Amino acid sequence: ELSKLNVKYSQNNYRIIEQQKERGLISNIDFINTKLALQNNELTNIINQYDFISAIIELNYLLGTLDRIVLTD
Repeated sequence: ELSKLNVKYSQNNYRIIEQQKERGLISNIDFINTKLALQNNELTNIINQYDFISAIIELNYLLGTLDRIVLTD
């Protein structure tokens, strides 16, 4: 949840910085740094989701209940 909140905060910050960039109020470096921060937060969120799913799968494997979460036809 915290990483999702970070992404939302970064998206809002990026929108503000983008508007300031269009008005010529900030430098290209500040704009690029803000965009990079947004991309890093999005990537961190994806990694956290992957880690969470991996942990659930590993836990179910160790408990011998993996067949409950694996879809088979």
